[in-house]
Amino acid sequence: NGERRTANGERRTSQGSTATPVTRPSTFHSTQSPTRTTDAGHPVDPALLERWVSAFEAYDIDALTQLVREDAIQSMPPYELWLQGREAVVGWWVGPGAECAGSRLVPTSANGLPAFGQYRPSGPGGRHEPWALQVLDFDGDQVAEFTFFLDTDTLFPLFGLPAHPDDAVAP
Repeated sequence: NGERRTANGERRTSQGSTATPVTRPSTFHSTQSPTRTTDAGHPVDPALLERWVSAFEAYDIDALTQLVREDAIQSMPPYELWLQGREAVVGWWVGPGAECAGSRLVPTSANGLPAFGQYRPSGPGGRHEPWALQVLDFDGDQVAEFTFFLDTDTLFPLFGLPAHPDDAVAP
């Protein structure tokens, strides 16, 4: 069981959602489009994924806020960080998460969900470096849950993500 904390510090447990590693799909190809289906089997519109990428890379908080469901959940394994609700998620993004401004995303998929390799401009001279594997679970045209897996040394090679976003192969 994974332990989680809500934005107000309340402890919650789940059936391994934060402890279970992301698994690579058996049919994964690094050149696949990020268009995937949700757990409910509903396809995710490629235009919606493009809106996410554009908003995140521009770190356009207003546009990101529109893409987040009111009761959205964000977690960041291996940290105990677990936020619930649009206000808590956006509050994190404009607070400690503001270091993600200027990030670049490279598409992939994880567990049948759209995912992106996130690269933050934290290297020498602002060079983009691996930061997280973002896994997004959409409900309609909004993100219901975000998980940012930080073990990029392990995960990026498993998902065919390059060490630098300029080295990504276009889908």
